[in-house]
Amino acid sequence: MIPYILRVTLPAANQTEMGRALYTTLAEQQTEMTQCGKVDPTYLTNYFSTQVGISIVQTTRTKNFLMRKSLWSQFLTEDAQGLR
Repeated sequence: MIPYILRVTLPAANQTEMGRALYTTLAEQQTEMTQCGKVDPTYLTNYFSTQVGISIVQTTRTKNFLMRKSLWSQFLTEDAQGLR
């Protein structure tokens, strides 16, 4: 379940640069944040926080896609069967 504060703010995410970015761009940014954290550990918390934000956007898009395509219940059924 998505925490209340995130449910309130997720629709607004599409109005941000991160929310408008392509999924593949978000994946590249995830990798970049990991690399930045390795070479600049002073700001590791900032890089990690950015990764969390990116993950929320990616996860929300993926779930929305599954729901639009009527695949969400199939996903839950297969997950319950241990198919991962």
